[in-house]
Amino acid sequence: MRTKDDLLELALDRVLGEVRAEPDEPDEPDWRHALAALARSNRAMLLRHPWALSELTVRPNLGPNALALAEAGLRLLARAGFADADLDAAMAAVNDHVVGAVIAEVAWRDTLARMSVSGAGWSERAAGYLREVTGRYPLLARRMAATGDVDVERESERRFEFALRCLLDGLAARRTG
Repeated sequence: MRTKDDLLELALDRVLGEVRAEPDEPDEPDWRHALAALARSNRAMLLRHPWALSELTVRPNLGPNALALAEAGLRLLARAGFADADLDAAMAAVNDHVVGAVIAEVAWRDTLARMSVSGAGWSERAAGYLREVTGRYPLLARRMAATGDVDVERESERRFEFALRCLLDGLAARRTG
């Protein structure tokens, strides 16, 4: 190891090794279940190691764990009928969802921590302002009022799962196999 970059590449590959895919059984028709499990495991790893988010975009990710993870996802999508550029795009869509969801979740948690409030505390702080603008943004005001005592972790997971199901539904509709 010669540089800090080398060390970061090794650290990134090590945490990528925490991501687990379900065993890839060729006879298992439910590629969606296995791909969702892979996405959930990737999300969990990134939440444990949020520093990896920025490293994923600046490192070549050519370590053995990174390559095995990429192969597992591609294999699942290939089995579902994706090929060539669509295979790459489908894998990118799943990865982009995971990374984007984790970035939003980490940012939300960091914001609440900086404000020293819970999700409910943030809603209380925003309530006064929202009452002032209710006439201009009635749907937003109703949604904000409904969040009330939101459990940030539970809501983040619910949103992740909702979007993951939507993404998998869209991929299923586009597959060629």
